[in-house]
Amino acid sequence: MDDEPVDVEAEPAADKNYYYFATCPLHENCSAKSFSNAKCWGWDEDEAKAQLHNHLTRSALHSVSDDDASILIGDAELLVGDGAAWNQQAKRHEQATRSKANAAKGQKRQHPEATSAEHSISIRGSGSGVFLGKEKLQMAIDSLARACTSAKHSQKLAAAASEAFGKEATVLAEAKATLEAMKSMV
Repeated sequence: MDDEPVDVEAEPAADKNYYYFATCPLHENCSAKSFSNAKCWGWDEDEAKAQLHNHLTRSALHSVSDDDASILIGDAELLVGDGAAWNQQAKRHEQATRSKANAAKGQKRQHPEATSAEHSISIRGSGSGVFLGKEKLQMAIDSLARACTSAKHSQKLAAAASEAFGKEATVLAEAKATLEAMKSMV
């Protein structure tokens, strides 16, 4: 008889259902490895959703707000698995991972977001690269548009203030000249 301890939380028992998300709701900007490492499954729906929430709000590839994460989780497909199939699936996953690792030997590793030109853009300058997903790129564009609008409004305000101060300086100079003229008469 084998007396080694078994971690019952590590994988589902053969007679127990578990809940999981097969793909990240933001799969366009998420690497398969990152999502796999997030372990977005649980013994009940809430636990699986909590794991996905952690992934969406803490992953460097997403960093979405709590509200946005809740919306994405509500739209994501929650699947139910049985423990008996878990071991078979884990073995297939392990074999596929080994096959991918063997195929990738000698190949240059790419940034996960750089694999799809449709969903990302690469900005290169002085030897380094920055990769932005379309969503983050749009957020940057929107932010710059707001900053541009603010700068234009500030420019108009400054021009109006400049004109007002110019008029004020003229009035003050005339008042000073009048007082000096009055002083010379006395």
